[in-house]
Amino acid sequence: MRKKWDGHCHSQFCPHGRGEATEAMVRQAVALGFERLSLTEHAPLPPGLLADQKLFDELALKPQELEPYFDHVRGLKQKYQGQIELLVGLEVDYIPGFEEVVLDFYDRWGDQLEDSLLSLHFLPGPDEPLMVDFSPEDVAARLLPHYGGLEAVTLAYWHWVQESVQLPFRKYRPTRLGHLGLVNKFAQVFEPCRLERDFYRPLAQEIARSGYQLDYNCSGYGRKTCGQAYLPGAFLALAQELSIPLVYGSDAHGIQAVGQFYDHYLKDLNA
Repeated sequence: MRKKWDGHCHSQFCPHGRGEATEAMVRQAVALGFERLSLTEHAPLPPGLLADQKLFDELALKPQELEPYFDHVRGLKQKYQGQIELLVGLEVDYIPGFEEVVLDFYDRWGDQLEDSLLSLHFLPGPDEPLMVDFSPEDVAARLLPHYGGLEAVTLAYWHWVQESVQLPFRKYRPTRLGHLGLVNKFAQVFEPCRLERDFYRPLAQEIARSGYQLDYNCSGYGRKTCGQAYLPGAFLALAQELSIPLVYGSDAHGIQAVGQFYDHYLKDLNA
């Protein structure tokens, strides 16, 4: 029987979260009957990545917050032992052009991690990386003009996902690929580029060979701009065909989002 596990949850350390206590989120998971919870805060980003310092500061942990964050989660792990299995984790960004930064990060911190996600939020831009998920306005103003349309953005997104899967990690590596299909976050605003199963097959086969799990991220169901999970149906079918492990992720940034749309996850996987 599948263990009830939320594999993608943020914490009170998240600078763009609701600021609610991580312990209250853990208690919510316990109340909902979850047996395992991965706390996967946003790992620090490379300094100087973005010109907008205010936005940069809101995206992820600062380097000096890493060890306090780990200590915080370990304390909760010990306190709730016997009630729920807590995993010390991070969500690490794969940023095109910063591959060695990611590899070095895992060399330095991998022994601290019991779980981790490798996620793609950024695509190459003219002067700095461009976010695929910041806002519809940002996508319309910067991402679409640079790439020449949504189809080109979508193809670029999946190209860089493929590159992330092929990163030559050394002693430590991520457990899971985060919210594949995040490029469709604004599917209710921009008509998404729908790709056939054969397009995804080489990537899915590479993921299966690499032994990665996939984050079946249900937070998109709660967004009016999206209305779907962050894994295209054609990719889900391939993942099931190839027996790629799928782990439910709430992507919670506050108490009420813990466990959100878990029923959708169960329904989607059994569809």
